Amino acid sequence: MKALLLILALTVGMTAYAKEAVIEGGRSKDGRFEVRIVDDGSSDTSDYLFAIYDTRSKKSLIKLRDVGGYRRYDAASQEAKALWNEASSFVALTDSDSRHTERLYIFHVTDGSARRLVIPDFEQNALGRVGATESDLHSHPIPRRWDGNHLHVMFIFAVAHETRVRIHYECEAVLECAALDSMARLRSVTQPQDVERE
Repeated sequence: MKALLLILALTVGMTAYAKEAVIEGGRSKDGRFEVRIVDDGSSDTSDYLFAIYDTRSKKSLIKLRDVGGYRRYDAASQEAKALWNEASSFVALTDSDSRHTERLYIFHVTDGSARRLVIPDFEQNALGRVGATESDLHSHPIPRRWDGNHLHVMFIFAVAHETRVRIHYECEAVLECAALDSMARLRSVTQPQDVERE
């Protein structure tokens, strides 16, 4: 009886440790792939990672450990979001890396593999358009929609100001993704608009 209780306790303990969930928007359009957040206690800074799974083989295609890491698993599982393109070949993922900032990741996914793309620095492009070199506290890239392989990202950021303390801006960046490229290409950035003056 004691042996049975010990096995049951170990099983429950392992199940509790191995929590995972499909994040909001995580299932691909064709149902072949899922972006999941996985409880992972192996890191000192964050207790989770993201993984892209093939739903047919049940295998992980890639694991992203260097996530934003600001939240813990339970909060991050509620806040992280994914957005797949119609062909289910590219997925954008956002995660908080501080209380007021988020990070954007893009992956190219095919049968049996997934690859993370390098993202061009659209933040510096947007900042330069308002005469700034760094954001002040707020920086939020929000994937809005895919147009084929073009990802439209609403970018909300703030810059310091002498009389208004901080100005919040909003603009749109368009990133083009291609299957054979390791880096997304920046196609356009709209002129940032002062959100508080609208």
